[in-house]
Amino acid sequence: MADSKAYKLIKADLHLKGGDDEKLDIKGVISEFSWFESIDSPFIRLDMAILDSTDLDARLFGTEKLDIEFETFASQGDSKKSAKDGKIKATLQMYKIGSVIKSERAKMYILHFGAPEMYKNEANRAFGLFGAKNGKSDVVERMLKDHLGVSKKDIEIEPYTPMNVVAPNWRPVDCISYLTDKVSRVSPGKGTKGKGGAKTQKGNIGKRQSGFVFYQNKNGYHFKSIDMLCEGGVIAEYKYGQKNVNDDDPVLNMFKIESIKYPDRANQLEKLRQGVYQTATFGIVMAAPTSSALPVASATTGGGKPEGTVTGPVVNRLRGIFDKASTLEKGFPYDETVTEEFETEFPTRTKLKILPKLTQQQANAPDGGAEEESSSILVAASYANQRWFLLNTHTLTITVPGNTAVYAGGVVKVVIPESIQKNKNKLGKDRQFSGKYLIKGVKHVYNQQGMTTELYLCRDSLPVSPQNKGNK
Repeated sequence: MADSKAYKLIKADLHLKGGDDEKLDIKGVISEFSWFESIDSPFIRLDMAILDSTDLDARLFGTEKLDIEFETFASQGDSKKSAKDGKIKATLQMYKIGSVIKSERAKMYILHFGAPEMYKNEANRAFGLFGAKNGKSDVVERMLKDHLGVSKKDIEIEPYTPMNVVAPNWRPVDCISYLTDKVSRVSPGKGTKGKGGAKTQKGNIGKRQSGFVFYQNKNGYHFKSIDMLCEGGVIAEYKYGQKNVNDDDPVLNMFKIESIKYPDRANQLEKLRQGVYQTATFGIVMAAPTSSALPVASATTGGGKPEGTVTGPVVNRLRGIFDKASTLEKGFPYDETVTEEFETEFPTRTKLKILPKLTQQQANAPDGGAEEESSSILVAASYANQRWFLLNTHTLTITVPGNTAVYAGGVVKVVIPESIQKNKNKLGKDRQFSGKYLIKGVKHVYNQQGMTTELYLCRDSLPVSPQNKGNK
């Protein structure tokens, strides 16, 4: 399968500090590198092992920039299922020089790189009010463009509900992360059936999907809901097969799974502690200051009490979350007899959510232009927490020939044969682990023998329900 791991390291230029900005081609001293991106990480990372006999490390300060560009044979194999561009092309900045191991005249050390925005995230701060109140509803885009210097062409943001945010000298990424479990999708999801979700007194808030993630992959920065990611089309299909079959056909081999790691399949005590099966969330408005120049709505001005619970608890059950979600497959991923048993008891997790009723509060406009804010935050937070746990119901790690066309946040299809052959003429596929998965993380590992890709996969559903998997 050597040809299926073929790659091309097009560029690896290190910009050295000094009187003149010197650009040095370091392809010849790279022993190995690992590229990593994930939907739960705001920045991409790259760790590079250097085999140096020219004292390059003596010229490094730890902040140099790297222009890197590479592609794989597999990324050119299926243009219909590839990403926008099969190549990976990025400018990264060094943030750490690892320990140096010296043997005679040679040195081995690791250089750690990340997106240049990592530096800006630590150096810049967001301070003040952002949101509908002052016409700055595009909070995420403002953080990326104004505070991190990201170009608009590298930003993909799913529309979300208005919200006011007071940033008390936060890092820009912290401000974005604050929104992820508090805003909802503006457009209804493809999979939502409008039932089973949390009930509230305001319109269709309870039917909206929420639960956003903020991350960077090879295509740029993304702020999207979990449900939107699950609605995406399949970008690649991988099959597990025998190693000695079709070894002379690199086209077939490049989409063959080399190894599979099965994680822990079930931990019921952990699920109960996390409130996966049933969670109750209370929304609390803190008491107004007794001595303050801040105008506060009161009972005499029609604003009601300034503190206490806004509504009764929002109770979410696993089946309701599943019915509301845009799942990858159609089958419920749990044994429903077990979940029904847990759902009849009290919630195993109770949460208190502080609501921003006093944010820029005024008697005539207590919500500052985001009228549904408090109610939607309560519902969004309750749904977002369980939606993340539902997404990670089944996880899988597969190693495949290097493919720079895949990316974190994409959807792939996996075909795994059944362990026991039931049909004499044909080996069926495993219904438990085959099907569509969301790519939670991607790790490209390069060395001089070839490139491999590790895909960290997760999903929220099965092609069929556990009760029926033997009958399909």
